[in-house]
Amino acid sequence: MMNEEDDQQKSLSNEVWRMGADYRRSCEMFGHLSALLIYRYAAKAQKSAIQLLELSNADAELVPVLHSVAFEIAWTPLKQLDDLIDTLVDGGNNAYCAIHREVMRGFDKTLDDDYAYISFLLPSIHVCIKIPCSCGEGMLYGPECLLPMIGDAQDDRVVSEEPTGSIRPRFLYSRCHPRPELPFSGMLLHPLIISLYALIFDPKDAIEVFSNIDIETLFTQLAYIATLLVAAVKGERPAGERGETSSFPYSQFYLSLSLEYHTGSLEECAQFITYFGVEVGVRMRLMQEVDP
Repeated sequence: MMNEEDDQQKSLSNEVWRMGADYRRSCEMFGHLSALLIYRYAAKAQKSAIQLLELSNADAELVPVLHSVAFEIAWTPLKQLDDLIDTLVDGGNNAYCAIHREVMRGFDKTLDDDYAYISFLLPSIHVCIKIPCSCGEGMLYGPECLLPMIGDAQDDRVVSEEPTGSIRPRFLYSRCHPRPELPFSGMLLHPLIISLYALIFDPKDAIEVFSNIDIETLFTQLAYIATLLVAAVKGERPAGERGETSSFPYSQFYLSLSLEYHTGSLEECAQFITYFGVEVGVRMRLMQEVDP
């Protein structure tokens, strides 16, 4: 009986951990998930969140936002977490705190694990801004290859988006250059980005991309991967949460990419998902052939 209970507890722990991981990857990379959870539980339990769980000053500053319409909208894609909190209201603070810790463990560890994974792959990555590759025997890999593409906006290997002036590394674009014939001019359609998506999100096949994802979620996920890739190239864990500093504006970079789909029409968004799904499907089949 104990083994069965232990298995159930382990299964629940894994499921809750995955909820935190999914939020990090697919909802908000630099979000305030802890505060969202605390206030949601407090609202459902009709208790004072600040007194209940001694929120930090950083979280307390979010009180006006978390009691607004935007707070309710934020929970729209988080039905699993919301339903879980419903089941914890009657269990009291201890039951809630145990689940809260597990969700945040998934949220925090996922960033570290994904960053470490991309950093591990980095030494084998080569990108050439000319197709076909013209590097010859002088091919560069990893940071030596990619770092120059993140540099100054005046560098011809970098695309500077107007009017914001946001720096967009060449390796985000199909063939390292904007391509008018592709949706959004080929943004986030470089084979490197698509391959990393297939490795990290591990969809079963192209059908899963077509049927189970919307353009907003897809761009959020791609922005997450692109931000991790830039961080790995620069050799620093991506900072963007309150109190963190870094040499690169990771949070701004991530946000601008995740909102890029707003620049396209409904037809372009549909074309993007179709093109992307086909490319992911090809990579999934290749990986299955290598590792049957």
